[in-house]
Order: sequence, then C-alpha cells, then structure tokens
Amino acid sequence: EKQTSILRQKRLALDERIRGRKALLSPVRRLPAEVLVRIFHETIEFPWKCIDTTEDWRHFDLDREFDADSPWSIASVSRRWREVALSFPELWAFINIAVTEELFEEGDYRYLRFVNLHLSRSGSRPLSVAIYENGDLPFDEL
Repeated sequence: EKQTSILRQKRLALDERIRGRKALLSPVRRLPAEVLVRIFHETIEFPWKCIDTTEDWRHFDLDREFDADSPWSIASVSRRWREVALSFPELWAFINIAVTEELFEEGDYRYLRFVNLHLSRSGSRPLSVAIYENGDLPFDEL
C-alpha cells in the first residue's frame, strides 16, 4: 500500500513535468515578437463600444480597461507576452479615459497613476484618446 502511494506520487510528479515540457513546445511560444504584436494589435478594440440605454444618453462600460481586448490583459498572460507587450509602445498608443466622480475623488490618485503608466508605456507614439463621461458630473466640471 505504501509502495503504491509512493509510485502514484512519482507518477503525478512525472506527469506534471511532462505537461511543463509540452507547454514549452507550444507553437505560440515560437512565434517571433513581431508576429505576436501584430496579433495583439488586432485584438485591441478602440474606442470602447457604447451601449444604447435610452434615447438621450449612452451608457459606457467603464470597467473595460482590463478586458481581453486591452494591452493590460495581454501583458498579464505570461512573462513572454508581458515582455513583448512592454517592448512595443504602439500597443499602448490607444487609451480610454473615463471621467467619473469615483475615479477622481480627492486623495485617490490610483486612476491617475494608471493613466500615467499607460501613457508612459506608449512612449513617443502618437496617441488615440477616447474620453468618456457617464453623466454623473455637471457639464461645467468637465
């Protein structure tokens, strides 16, 4: 019984090593960075799509920054994808900026730091910027 348990543990360890080795042979790992960037660029959606909710205003999904179609999401997949995404500023040349009271509360600068980091990753590339306001701020404050 003890011997069987030991053999099972060894088999599980070997299976795990085999899975790791197979992952190294994955074709996507062999793609050149330039090809990966091209694929990434094609998946990034800009600007955000808006959803009609009434006739007189539109609802914007302000939580899309980390959706699958953003460079942030792409950069979080693996170490290699992060290195590639950070090496190509053109992936960061599109930015959606949401203007809401919650994101610009006094003393809370997380969103501003996020925007600043995104802008710094775009390097000297020309930017495409989309600014959204969801209707909770008076027009004169924008």
